[in-house]
Amino acid sequence: MITSKLLASLKHVYFYLSVFLSLHTFCSAATTAYVVNRDSGNVSVIDTATNSVIVTVMVGSSPRQLVITPDGSSVYIVNQGSDNVSVIDTATNSIIATVTVGDQPRQLVITPDGAYVYVTNLVPDNVSVIDTATNTVIATVPVGTDPIFLAITPDGTHAYVSNFASGSVSVIDTATNSVIATVPVGTTPTTLGIIPNGANVYVTNQGSDNVSVIDTAANTVIATVAMGDDPTFPTSTPDGAYVYISNTFSDSVSVINTATNTVIATVAVGNLPRNPTITPDGARVYVSNQGTNDVSVIDTATNTVIATVTVGTASNFSAITTGGANIYVANRDSNDVSVIDTATNTVIATVAVGTAPIFLAFPSPPPSLNGHSVCKERARFWDPIYLLQTLLESISRSDQLRDFP
Repeated sequence: MITSKLLASLKHVYFYLSVFLSLHTFCSAATTAYVVNRDSGNVSVIDTATNSVIVTVMVGSSPRQLVITPDGSSVYIVNQGSDNVSVIDTATNSIIATVTVGDQPRQLVITPDGAYVYVTNLVPDNVSVIDTATNTVIATVPVGTDPIFLAITPDGTHAYVSNFASGSVSVIDTATNSVIATVPVGTTPTTLGIIPNGANVYVTNQGSDNVSVIDTAANTVIATVAMGDDPTFPTSTPDGAYVYISNTFSDSVSVINTATNTVIATVAVGNLPRNPTITPDGARVYVSNQGTNDVSVIDTATNTVIATVTVGTASNFSAITTGGANIYVANRDSNDVSVIDTATNTVIATVAVGTAPIFLAFPSPPPSLNGHSVCKERARFWDPIYLLQTLLESISRSDQLRDFP
């Protein structure tokens, strides 16, 4: 016969088991990298512990980019050729949904709470909003001409969309999914970056070779900063004090002081530099140089190149692991990913992936519990001694609750 005390104890154990099983999915995803392979229409999943591909997931045609939900449970991939978004369940690394969006979707971002994904659609000049709970489009927002890039404020209240052909940025209120402002910027705006406090948006203008700085409180341009030829990928330091921008055809990186919105340094790097990737401590910037097949390492204290690391062919995108120990570089033409050890600035692994890898990302860092990683604590649960201790503690707590007045 099951007593009330035993039943209460079993409920405690069931609760703990449910929590730790749910963490299994998250913690498994936290040790992986997801790589977009444009020409083979798939995503390679790399186990970062072994630096080997553990599975390849077929998605839509001409995938361009992906985002991962904050809890690490799902990956959203935008497919420009098939006009849809593929959704991968990271527990099984299989497709669980395919969401039709507009014609020629280009880029997507996810809100900080993981509730919605925003997708720019180039041809119909609009943005699709996907509800991640149902994986359906719940709104379509008309914006400017040829929207190609967007960014969401840290508080998730607004999305900023660069309209390439109309020389403007549309501001979407995410509560109503409507445009509340249209901000004129430079000629052919491309990429966007928002500093950590959400105060300013930095917009790279390809045609006018400058950066427009938008004040998010007033949604007006407060500064226009001259850059090199074809500026792209504004990336902020963790403290928001500086923004690093690659000048594609000037083979340089411009450094903007965000307090004065002036260029304080121009750093010569390799040929055709792409996205700057900044270490979590803000001490180093890694710049992929597509033309010279290498990565320039910039010391942010001196804004000088302290190392040049040879990688694969046409290195065009990079991302850093949570702790900053490694940089992963997607090499488009050699169909592989180079893994750089940031302590030594040497390549420690080269991972073969699909055809034309152009983007990669990692899940968010695992949460902590009383100062300890839940992914490490999760492993203790499978210890039979720990399980028995948990059961005994649960019974003891049940007795205390029964005796409580």
